[in-house]
Amino acid sequence: MQSSNNQSNLKWFEDIIIVVETRLNPTEEKQKLLDIFTFLLPGKEVLEDERKDGLYLYATAEGLHPLDHFRSIIERLFLLDTTRQVFFHSILGNKTTLYLSKNAASMGRFSFLERDNQPPLGAIYFTLISGNLEQVIDYVAPRTVNGEPVFSPDTLLE
Repeated sequence: MQSSNNQSNLKWFEDIIIVVETRLNPTEEKQKLLDIFTFLLPGKEVLEDERKDGLYLYATAEGLHPLDHFRSIIERLFLLDTTRQVFFHSILGNKTTLYLSKNAASMGRFSFLERDNQPPLGAIYFTLISGNLEQVIDYVAPRTVNGEPVFSPDTLLE
């Protein structure tokens, strides 16, 4: 009985899609942006998409495990509360997006940007799509007290 219960609990993680994308401006070094993608979604192929406003780079991932690396970054940078707040504030339907500074990400840091107030070179868009965003956000950026997670996100998997 426990086995089927664990399987039903994991189903809400099966519909997670992660999309990271940014515009490659003519003055930017492509390799610098590729390194940022490796920082955010290691091991994922970065693809190109020519749009009317320029060339975009993007990578996608599905499921829970690609979020483990992202979660470890925001824990290390002490950004659980901020990330959680920004994710919840940015929910539109079944998706939420973080707007990240390219310069900060290239140095292994995060600087969150407002959707309507981005630098001239644009931002990196880190989007989560899921029918269960609240649970996904709880996993990625759990609630904290005095900077410490109230619970281990892994308990959501039990």
